[in-house]
Amino acid sequence: MRKQFRILSYIGLAIATALMILLFANGIPAGSTSRAIALDKPFNDFPENETQFVDFRLDELSFADLSDREKQDQLRDWLLFTIASDHSLTAEEINQGLYDLSTVRQGYMRPVSNFEYGTTRSLHVGNGEVVALIPSELEAGQRSDALAHIADKHRKDLGQMPSSLVVFEYELHPEQQYGLLTRREVVDAEPLFTAAAGYTEARIEILPDLQQFMNEIDDLTYARQQGGGLILGGRKLQGRSYRGIRVEDVAAIWQSEEKIRQNFAAFEAKWNARLNEASPLERAEIEAQAHQEMAELGLVSGSGFSLDPAYDFRAFEAAFDQLSSDLRGYIALGGAPITEEDVQSAEAGLTADDEVPYLILVDKLKTSSNLNDQYLGDYLQEQEKAFQFQQARYDGDLKGTEVGMVLFYTDLLAKLWSQDHRSSAPQEAVPDFLPSTQITSNIASIYKQETLDFPNTRIWFGPQDKGFQITDADNSLLFARNATRIYAASSNPLRPGEETVASARSEAFIGWWNDHYEEVAAYEPEYERLNQIMKWSLLIGWLNNEGQSHKLDLLKTVSVKRDAWFPDWARANQDRLKFKDWDSVGFYKQGYLGTTTEAMPILYSETFTFFGEPNWFIQGGVSLADEALFQGRKAFSNVDDLNTLAYRSTIDYSTLQTADDQLSFTTLEGTVYRLFDQQPTLASVAAKAKEGSKLRSRLSELSNLEFVRNLVRTDDGLSVSTFIGQTELGRLKTARTGNGFKVGWHGRDIDDGQLLVQQIQQVTDQPLDSVLKNHPMVAAAAQMSDGSYAIKLQGSDDWMQMAAGGGGSDLPPDWHARVGSLPDDPSAVSNVVLRWLDDEQMSGQVASRRAQIFVDKRFDSSADLNADDLMQNLKQRNYAQVAQQIADDPQKVQAVAREHIKAELKVIDALHRNRQTAGALQRLDDLIDIYGRQPELMVKRALLDIDRSRLSVRRIDPNGAIADPIRSQEDFYAVINQIYGSSDAKAHFKAMVTSNEVIYIQDSPSFNNVDPSIPIAGAFPFGSEARAYRLEAGSIGNAHIGGGGYDDPIGAFLTGSDGVNSTAPDTFNLSNYANLPTGGAADSEETCEEEILTANQTAAAQPTQGRIRCPHDVYIIIDETTL
Repeated sequence: MRKQFRILSYIGLAIATALMILLFANGIPAGSTSRAIALDKPFNDFPENETQFVDFRLDELSFADLSDREKQDQLRDWLLFTIASDHSLTAEEINQGLYDLSTVRQGYMRPVSNFEYGTTRSLHVGNGEVVALIPSELEAGQRSDALAHIADKHRKDLGQMPSSLVVFEYELHPEQQYGLLTRREVVDAEPLFTAAAGYTEARIEILPDLQQFMNEIDDLTYARQQGGGLILGGRKLQGRSYRGIRVEDVAAIWQSEEKIRQNFAAFEAKWNARLNEASPLERAEIEAQAHQEMAELGLVSGSGFSLDPAYDFRAFEAAFDQLSSDLRGYIALGGAPITEEDVQSAEAGLTADDEVPYLILVDKLKTSSNLNDQYLGDYLQEQEKAFQFQQARYDGDLKGTEVGMVLFYTDLLAKLWSQDHRSSAPQEAVPDFLPSTQITSNIASIYKQETLDFPNTRIWFGPQDKGFQITDADNSLLFARNATRIYAASSNPLRPGEETVASARSEAFIGWWNDHYEEVAAYEPEYERLNQIMKWSLLIGWLNNEGQSHKLDLLKTVSVKRDAWFPDWARANQDRLKFKDWDSVGFYKQGYLGTTTEAMPILYSETFTFFGEPNWFIQGGVSLADEALFQGRKAFSNVDDLNTLAYRSTIDYSTLQTADDQLSFTTLEGTVYRLFDQQPTLASVAAKAKEGSKLRSRLSELSNLEFVRNLVRTDDGLSVSTFIGQTELGRLKTARTGNGFKVGWHGRDIDDGQLLVQQIQQVTDQPLDSVLKNHPMVAAAAQMSDGSYAIKLQGSDDWMQMAAGGGGSDLPPDWHARVGSLPDDPSAVSNVVLRWLDDEQMSGQVASRRAQIFVDKRFDSSADLNADDLMQNLKQRNYAQVAQQIADDPQKVQAVAREHIKAELKVIDALHRNRQTAGALQRLDDLIDIYGRQPELMVKRALLDIDRSRLSVRRIDPNGAIADPIRSQEDFYAVINQIYGSSDAKAHFKAMVTSNEVIYIQDSPSFNNVDPSIPIAGAFPFGSEARAYRLEAGSIGNAHIGGGGYDDPIGAFLTGSDGVNSTAPDTFNLSNYANLPTGGAADSEETCEEEILTANQTAAAQPTQGRIRCPHDVYIIIDETTL
């Protein structure tokens, strides 16, 4: 398989640099550094308390679907990858530690990812040592809570306390795309589990023990069965208040569960006795009778609460009787989509308390193409609403308790916020919180049919798998800070009882809430109470499953108040609850229509428009489900086959399997992971979401194919490529720089393909053929015989086939993706489906005349040497093969290499013109990795760095006045773009180096006879033909010029130069003549030498650390006659 070939193609990277030096000692570059790959001592590149500048490369176009805070979450992930790249871990260890952290946070990655949210990140790096990434601006109490949060999380995953936390602090500046990262102290983890850090642990034997314990904690974090007793652990937060629960609340849960167990025991005893006495022929009938009685008794497996929709069927039936004669008259007119049988069925259904036949009748009218039918259907639907209401249902014995009231409130509030009832959704207090009504206007047209097919959603709170873990070793139950989440399922009211994966709209709402549960709970602390209720219910369920419920028998005698009535409770607690407008809810009086619990109207959202179709409403109740999670759930114990770095509470440890070099397991949610170990510098992970999962982002959906991620440890960082099926999604790269790190994502076939489609959808005034011919990212395009198009993107190995379609509930089979537009998009372009073809498949299409190419701007070398082979070997660092090709025909190799650089620069220019500056920079860095810091590549990179404010530029005249910096930058930008956008000859540069200056000189006939032995003012015709610029430090990050390698160019033997740079005496320096302001590249000689003396001494002692020197001033000289 080609995917496997791509994985294996990286093998040998560990010795690439050494091979390059040996093979090409005459000047062929090995990349940006000549160091051999070696593992550093832990955090060798992060000296304690020394801040590192992290340069992010994040394309605004590629990440346009992410909000500002989502982009910050993305950057925090990349900081964690940056730290992991510099730790003493092999590729396998990094892969195992980060196997479930995807490199990009697109929505379609969620089913195969385990993202962290909030301001902290963490990573277990072995032997109990945990990296703790926290914001630098935290106050003391907040910092303590953040570290405790991380410690509890890893205790839960590892099954034991971590040994230490290595603290990294960060600052993010997303608008300017950089961050600051500083390694701080190493914290012994043991004190984090003492009273000084707010932690309490106690043995619970009598009720006062439990009372004292709960008085001392906010959050339950630990339970252990020890002998005949129970040890509990918990925390009191140091940085803010937290709303916990009381002993009475725990007693309410325990007593409810006991009652459920007793009722079930009596029920099972009764029916088991009958079954034991029955003949085989009688057993089926007895089992049916038992199921019927269970439903009538309302027996449940666990405690909970829900708001259930109901009808006033007698009033509904009477109203329909009055309408039925009019409906029959309408049918008699002819052409109606309903029949007499439909009316009779609806009448019979309402008499039998069954609304479905009525809903079927309404649906036939509403889906008719006749407007009169539709109006009648709308009228009947409105009539139905008048007879709907909802009533509370308490599972177990929670009615009237404080716990029951918390469940009622949190359930109801989630529904009110989803609908933005009376503008109650906390959009200002909780940034990015969107009610479902607004989410609907932010999802793509491809999800319209799904929303039409499944308009109802059931949402309920329940336990979160990654929030807790049971262990075998010491029979314990461990918790993270949050153990609660929301679940959802969508349905069609015409098919009651049938549920499917939550619709895109519902998934977006609950998905966001789940990701930010703690933040929502900090705003409305009743959700903190719900989280504690969930944790204690898990503890009680765990004990019950172990047959150890008696260890909390002390709760049997606790008096629990059971007289609360929610409308009264809500008003009595008005001061502490966020929602206060209870009059708008309109609770009915006690006993409404014979109900014994609280009843209220069905609440609808405001009317809103969805894809041009008015009168859509969001409705449906919410319910809290208490699942029996512990039966069949394998307790965690140390696993020999799985590195501790990969331990997670989400793993179903009963599925662990090993075969050859592959380790596989399934999560409790059904995602399958396979870990591969190829080489010390290469490791891979494959992930496949559960069957039926939807891989969605806001505007697109991917088919549920296997994801493959290849992680390569390079000599200066990491290169992490992600494939979906056989097609590349993109690559994350981290690398050391002169003053920190650079980290960036380079979108590839899938990422760039979806972006291209979105851009095409915005162009409505041109034929598609014209758009493709003129788009900078299109290298080739063909029209297929079926009317679809095949497009090859610049720099892509594959073709993307694009066709109209994909608007159904599901992605059509045999297609890899679909892309839509937003409801309010004025272009309203139809939905598009995509799939990727390799060159062989496309060649077959062309050969059979099923495809005709009409755009072709691909690279084509005229050399006889196989250009594709050479470029593939260069990209994959197969230097032995490159050496053989050079030995066979060096001139042809040089010709192909020059053509390769020329072609790549065209791709880079296309990316830049398409406003994908970060992607252009990533691709240019790849080119520099292959060919080294050749002058023409460095001049191009200067343009991109200036675009990102990493560099500045000033035009100078050795014989004239200093130019304005703003006008200088505009001038330089235009000149360099003109040079690189024209013929190859204009984009050649060479470098001259003095002891403290580097001068990049355009390779042109006018400068052929430059004499470096004379003063530079006489060597160039400044003011007429020669134009000079000086590179200066940019406004971001205090980066010096040497940090980007501009002052350290290298020769280019592979592309045909003499392999060395020209040297010149210091009399050739431009600074001798130009009236230059301060702010250039180099510090004063004395200051610079003092600052780096210690650094070079350290480098000498640590061979893996490169030596540094004072940076040079850098100049660029252009031949004006070529413009």
